[in-house]
Amino acid sequence: MTVTTQATPDRFGARIVRPVAVVIVITLLTLLASAFWAAKRSDDLAMDRQRAIVQRAVDTAQQDLLAEQQIVAIWDDPVKRLAAPSPADLQWANDNIGMWLNTRFGQDEVYLLSGTNAPLYAMQLGERRPATAFASAGPDLAAMVRRLRQVSDDAITGLVQVNGKPSFVSLSKMIPLTGAARRTPGAEPVVVSVVHLEGGFAERLDRRNLLAGARFGPSPTTARGEISEELKDRGGRTIGYVSWRPALPGRSVLQVILPFSIFAFVIVAAALGLLVRNLKRSGRRLQASEAHAQHLAYHDVLTGLPNRALFADRLDQALARVRRGDEMVALLYLDLDRFKAVNDRLGHAAGDALIREFASRVGLLLRAGDTLARFGGDEFAVIQGGVRDHDSVEALCARIRQAVAEPFEILGAQAFVGVSIGVAFAPEHAGDRVELARKADIALYRAKALGRDRFEVFAEHLDESVNHRARIEAALRTAMTSGQGLAVHYQPQYANSGATLVGFEALVRWTDPTSGVMSPDHFIPIAEETGLIVELGEWVLAQACLVSARQPALTMSVNVSAVQLRAADAAERLLAVIAASGANPRAIELEITETAFLDDVESLSEAIGKLRAAGVRLALDDFGTGYSSLARLQRFAVDRIKIDGSFVRNLGSAGDSRAIVAAVINLAAALRIEVTAEGVETAEQMRLLGDLGCREMQGFLFSKAVPESQLRRMLARAAS
Repeated sequence: MTVTTQATPDRFGARIVRPVAVVIVITLLTLLASAFWAAKRSDDLAMDRQRAIVQRAVDTAQQDLLAEQQIVAIWDDPVKRLAAPSPADLQWANDNIGMWLNTRFGQDEVYLLSGTNAPLYAMQLGERRPATAFASAGPDLAAMVRRLRQVSDDAITGLVQVNGKPSFVSLSKMIPLTGAARRTPGAEPVVVSVVHLEGGFAERLDRRNLLAGARFGPSPTTARGEISEELKDRGGRTIGYVSWRPALPGRSVLQVILPFSIFAFVIVAAALGLLVRNLKRSGRRLQASEAHAQHLAYHDVLTGLPNRALFADRLDQALARVRRGDEMVALLYLDLDRFKAVNDRLGHAAGDALIREFASRVGLLLRAGDTLARFGGDEFAVIQGGVRDHDSVEALCARIRQAVAEPFEILGAQAFVGVSIGVAFAPEHAGDRVELARKADIALYRAKALGRDRFEVFAEHLDESVNHRARIEAALRTAMTSGQGLAVHYQPQYANSGATLVGFEALVRWTDPTSGVMSPDHFIPIAEETGLIVELGEWVLAQACLVSARQPALTMSVNVSAVQLRAADAAERLLAVIAASGANPRAIELEITETAFLDDVESLSEAIGKLRAAGVRLALDDFGTGYSSLARLQRFAVDRIKIDGSFVRNLGSAGDSRAIVAAVINLAAALRIEVTAEGVETAEQMRLLGDLGCREMQGFLFSKAVPESQLRRMLARAAS
């Protein structure tokens, strides 16, 4: 009996525990080896990606330099002035080419060469030099000058040692923009731009591309933990090296998991010992299961962050410390901007990956005692205790915006989002959790209303602002239901200095029985936020199309909100409205603001494509207030650019406004896009716009927006 009692544990160990122990050890060793391999592979891929970033940054820098240079290279004036330049012409070149490229874009050296490659002008490091100063750089640039003369291209770029300094160099033939100047093939003047790599380029790599400690040098780095990327000129000669401390995600992960792996070995050994002695394995599993269930009850499944329940508990604890007078607490509500567009474009898996990466980036900016929680979707909150003043919290908000502004690499694609942040402080704004959260939410709402991708601190007047917006929303719903108070007015658009009526822009007007005339700038944003803009926009389009059906020879411009175009059936709904009115789709021009167009370009593309296929024209409104690229203008084949009235208003007094308007008109002409100037109020503005080549205009100089009842007289007057 004794023998049996003693042998039973041995047999249990031999038959069950030992094989299990062997399997566990082999599994752990396999996992550890796999982790080392995966970490090494991850680090190799990360370094390859960072090397590619460096080379891409070099290519981008050359492209940017060429784009800057093309502004002055494709221009009638320098072609005419540099054919046989006088001292006044060279002074003009200094003011409008050399010093302008230096002050505007930071170009270090600018030279102008004649059609026979003789130096005409030199600027070095922000100072005009004698033309003979080109001799110091001439030998280094001679090969590029010869190549430019030999090829059919109008410009070339490259990496070159200039005066012993590695530099980006761009050479462009100066050619006329219009027929006002004549080109002499093979003997065009040449503009030479030089930007030194040392200093600014490495700093941009560090700042924009997150390459830590990036610097440029003549030889590869020998420092431990750093790598270098060789830069070569077009001839394959090495001109220097970019060195930096690479981000090694695999090594970072190993540094985290290695101690845990060792700890896991110890735990497994202890667990096996306990299993032999008292067979409490099932009990431990139950305990682990309960702990996991408790974790899930208080944490977000996707990110592992505290959820709303744990957030509320921690906020209550922080507010208890506030009530004791120990500290001030800041509550930040965060909401991702343009997240829905990413989700729609790349799918929910990409959206989940973006949420996890966003949580990671924000978490790295917080202190050990801070709490980052996720409420669901793209809604997050931060509790920061021990706050000394507003400045430190506002600085944190700025760092969060900066971190989120960097592109997200998601499932092989890049995603760009922003973040809106609302901030409330305890005890300054509230002392209890519900009220503090409400005020942080109001501040977040304010940040999104002011254009998104910004932060706002709660102020008491925002409470009244929320109530006021709610009253406006209710009144607008009533007006749309009853049909009373809403009207469409039409502002005429003229060509040939007001001599020819070419169309109208339909503008909604609202007179509220209580508040009187309401500005569209006031109620349209509220309609967009509440979704009322869909019904309101279709009503305005229907009224405008009825007028257009009676005047098919004139263009009818109608503003359309990005909110309308984001709907899945947006194009079908708008086309149905046009068809029901009997209007010709080719006479209808839908206007979308440049800012909305840029923010929602992917989500709007399908609707825009269907509308254009049906013949509806597209206009880009408020042009110049955003940042449209040529690629986007060409991709969507925009029919018209409407120059924002702010530029027209300053046309006679601000030189920058005149230059911007001229550039827009020239750009539109090159792309064969029509141009309309908005907000023309004086004859002088009309004259200046005409001189710049703008054919179509609208504004109070010609007529304010008028109701439909006055259109007949206006049309009769135009016909006569």
